[in-house]
Amino acid sequence: MGRHRLDDKVNRKPFPHCKNLDNRGGFTLTEVMIASVVIGIGVSAALFGMSSSLDSSGKSQDMLTAMSLAENLFQLAQGLEINDPDGGEGFGPDQGESSIDDYDDVDDLDGSTFTPPLDAAGVEIESYAGWSQEVDVFCLDLESMERLETPENTGLIEMEVNVFRGVKRVGCFRRVWANR
Repeated sequence: MGRHRLDDKVNRKPFPHCKNLDNRGGFTLTEVMIASVVIGIGVSAALFGMSSSLDSSGKSQDMLTAMSLAENLFQLAQGLEINDPDGGEGFGPDQGESSIDDYDDVDDLDGSTFTPPLDAAGVEIESYAGWSQEVDVFCLDLESMERLETPENTGLIEMEVNVFRGVKRVGCFRRVWANR
């Protein structure tokens, strides 16, 4: 009985993986290289997507800031007259109007650049250093709504605010006002 057991162990066939070392399970070097390339492409695509998303988010934030800075000047201009109450001629600040506090009509803003930008009350926003607002004011033809080459009191004006971050223009915003 004991001998029979010993014979069984001796005569038993070896396990398949011990029979031939070339037939072991696993991946070949080629399979590993192909898998590495596929994973590398997937990771690269994911990183590119994240980078694009972050870049887009940054541009959206800049555009939102630019819209807010332009709106500040539009609100500031709403408190001003369309026609110069002192009867001044031409566009831009009149004689004696040297600061934003002296402006009494919208065309006084024409040609102005504010760095740092202004808030709706005309106060500089120091925390936005590097940003600027540039203003242009145009008279519009009452019928065609086209910009007039020479300023003329039509009672209809357009104010254009370009907002810059450094030297890069982030946005251009326009608003039209009619005589009240």
